[in-house]
Amino acid sequence: MGVQGMAKMSLIEGIQEYARATDSLGIPSSELEKQKFEEYLAEHNIKKDSKLNLNSLRKIANEINAKQLKSSMAFYTRLARLYGIEYYDTGEDIKEITENYIEIPEDTTIEIGGDEVIYNKETNGVDYVEETTQGVDEGMQSDIETMQIPKISLSATTIRGLQGISEKTVDKLVEAIQLLKATPSIVEVEQPETYEIDESGKYTEYDRNEDVIGIPFSKVKNAVQRGMNVIYRGVPGCGKTHAAKCDAKAIIGFKESNRIKQIDFTENLDYSDTMVGLRQQENGRWQYIKGEIAEFCAFASKHPDNKFVLILNELTRANTEAVLGQMFTAMENKYRGDKFTLDNGDIFICPKNLIVLATMNGTDRGVKKLDKATEERFYIIDVDPLWEEWTTNEEAFDKLIDTLGIIVGTDEEDIVKRLCKEMAAINNSCDEGGILTADSKIGQRQLMQFIKQKDIDGNRIVYNKETLGIVIEQLISRVKPLLEINSAIESNLDKLNELMEKCHE
Repeated sequence: MGVQGMAKMSLIEGIQEYARATDSLGIPSSELEKQKFEEYLAEHNIKKDSKLNLNSLRKIANEINAKQLKSSMAFYTRLARLYGIEYYDTGEDIKEITENYIEIPEDTTIEIGGDEVIYNKETNGVDYVEETTQGVDEGMQSDIETMQIPKISLSATTIRGLQGISEKTVDKLVEAIQLLKATPSIVEVEQPETYEIDESGKYTEYDRNEDVIGIPFSKVKNAVQRGMNVIYRGVPGCGKTHAAKCDAKAIIGFKESNRIKQIDFTENLDYSDTMVGLRQQENGRWQYIKGEIAEFCAFASKHPDNKFVLILNELTRANTEAVLGQMFTAMENKYRGDKFTLDNGDIFICPKNLIVLATMNGTDRGVKKLDKATEERFYIIDVDPLWEEWTTNEEAFDKLIDTLGIIVGTDEEDIVKRLCKEMAAINNSCDEGGILTADSKIGQRQLMQFIKQKDIDGNRIVYNKETLGIVIEQLISRVKPLLEINSAIESNLDKLNELMEKCHE
């Protein structure tokens, strides 16, 4: 025990002391519970010459008004087996199955899960059971790591051999047993590890700089080299996710690689998706499954000489801190390699060879604004829309025209050039102060949405006047609300309308 010289206790006495000290039963989770468990219930503190009476355990639970009794009983019966201590029950669980259906004569032997259970009519209970029958109660899934309902082997022939049994009672009892057998159980099953690297197609810094405009790769590389996490921040549609994907490929060195993992944050994403959670399997059993982040970190840990990139897309679209869980702290450079405990008790490590890239909208009002504690864990790169770059940089504009597949010298090239000029002017108005701010800027998503895309008939979408007319119409619908705030952009909106008419000539 924790106090030197104190006599050993029986298991039930240790449970009672633990319950009184912590006001709880079941698997220890808090630091206090772990400390008291070591003090009262560690194996070297427990006498093994006394059986565990499960009915006494129920009384303790009633004294402290403990919830989830059956999961606690499952925990302590497992502990008793681990310590080599026999346990018995005065019959409340067995009675739930039998008393409502049949009158059992004294000392009847019933086989449950291959173990003999002696029912003693004098005590109206079970004298000894090697494996108790447990069900799954509400909330149990979060309290117990491993529990399986024992299969019940009780034939109709055996039941009919008991005194006073009717055919109707036999049917009821068999039906009840089948229902119990069908009840899902919680089991801990180790997930198969598929940690082999699979990648193809070289991707260099040159490729990256051809694909990304306006963000020097040196900024990203310098931050990553120092173990910093990176956030690409900007208005919707300005190319944040595209930049993060290209940077990830440049860091890894391949176009396709399972060393890159992207997780899209949504309002429905939670801790069980990213770190660990219970999932019901096809066989009805409940199993703790590693989430995507925990699994990817385990993958990276298996290959410490290779870089891995985790992309957290639209970071503020979920309850960020809750979804990240232990990863929230573990991904800081100074905590890389440290051990953290997941909610099911597994050890979690964020390795030093894992690089975290994230994207977020500065205007996002989805679930929450990114708080300072989270923001400080990232190196922030502000991503601006590219209209200005295309207007002022001839080389960048030529690359745009080539990407869109537009022939130089055509009406389509002229329309795109004038479109970039007007959109740049509108965004510049947002930088000039007043009610409009940088968060009001408009990105280039509408222009880029049809690149390498096909229509519903499978034909490649061409950037002709008709397609550009659709693009400009979409942009006009985004500019109109800004006009209500700043009338200075009215002339720009008029020119956009002229461009759309030109597309329909």
